[in-house]
Amino acid sequence: MKRNQIIIPGAAIILLMTGGCRKTTTKDLSAEAATLFARSVTLIESYTDSLEAANDSARINRLLKTFDSKYTALNFEFPPDTDMSMTEEHNDSLIMLLDKMVTIRKERFKTLAQASNDTISPEDITLSEPPSHNQHN
Repeated sequence: MKRNQIIIPGAAIILLMTGGCRKTTTKDLSAEAATLFARSVTLIESYTDSLEAANDSARINRLLKTFDSKYTALNFEFPPDTDMSMTEEHNDSLIMLLDKMVTIRKERFKTLAQASNDTISPEDITLSEPPSHNQHN
């Protein structure tokens, strides 16, 4: 019986200690998540503005490839699962900004496909739908 009496309090102490560590890590990731969110918004808005001003489909393609690389690199600057610590509002805001970017991309491609001086012919352009963002439903 003495052995059980020692193990149970010891296990409780270990659980309390690891629980305390976990809270600190989550708190740190929340601060990191806020920074990731702010930098993501800046990057998305910057490239959305550039897409609106693009006058050639080749330029749009270059912008999208560069955006993809920079957005991926940005996410790798933070500890793993930082994005999982973002609030629901942050995630919803990022989804809306990315949806706006996709809409502008589509509009620009359609407009440029009708222009005779574009470097890519209308037959070469395929517009795909963005992935569904129904994870909150």
